[in-house]
Amino acid sequence: MDEVTVNYGISLYCLKSWLKKFRHGGYEELLATKPRGRQPKVPKPKRTKGMSELERLREENEYLKAENAYLKKLKALDQKENAEMFGIGPKSSEN
Repeated sequence: MDEVTVNYGISLYCLKSWLKKFRHGGYEELLATKPRGRQPKVPKPKRTKGMSELERLREENEYLKAENAYLKKLKALDQKENAEMFGIGPKSSEN
């Protein structure tokens, strides 16, 4: 096993993992790929070609509302940081 890991530049752990998968499920399990990364907390709505104009516009409206709320929060945060940087606005009581 050491010779294989050195020749192919893989870790011993990786090689053992591959062997375990191959012994358990053969080539199918070895070649099966799992999705990488974390699953989204809120799944994206599935788009269908048969969406009516009203459904499409409602979906777009919801997206724009969320984007607007995000931008408002971002602007407020930026204004707060600028005020703190230039010493403008109410002082926090840190004693």
